[in-house]
Amino acid sequence: MNRTPKTNPPPDSTAALLALCREILACQEGLSARAAQVRPHLEGGADADRVKPDLGTQAEGAARLQDLVRRLGETLREARIPPGRRDEVRRALDDLKARLGRVAEEAMADHALISRRGVRIPGVGGRPYPRKPLRS
Repeated sequence: MNRTPKTNPPPDSTAALLALCREILACQEGLSARAAQVRPHLEGGADADRVKPDLGTQAEGAARLQDLVRRLGETLREARIPPGRRDEVRRALDDLKARLGRVAEEAMADHALISRRGVRIPGVGGRPYPRKPLRS
């Protein structure tokens, strides 16, 4: 008698996806809070050297956020979400997209403000390496 072996259903990825969404939101909230602390100093005309360490920390946090979002994309491609939990995941992802969209808008405004103040952070919003001198 030929019996096909019983296979276990694929594991539910919902908990891992939702945990990653929460981690991304926590990272985003930390970045937004730090940006809100630095922004008044820049708007008030603070010396660029005074805020540059804070901006470097922001750049590190932004890199971490990008890594988390990349991991979310990879996790989503491989995810096994039961039909009964798909709406829950969809709502979490929609909320995440909306919040990250607002953060992107804030980041563009902050970048413009930082640029007006003459602050350059290597690898962020511009060339990561010093320019080579022009040949005469």
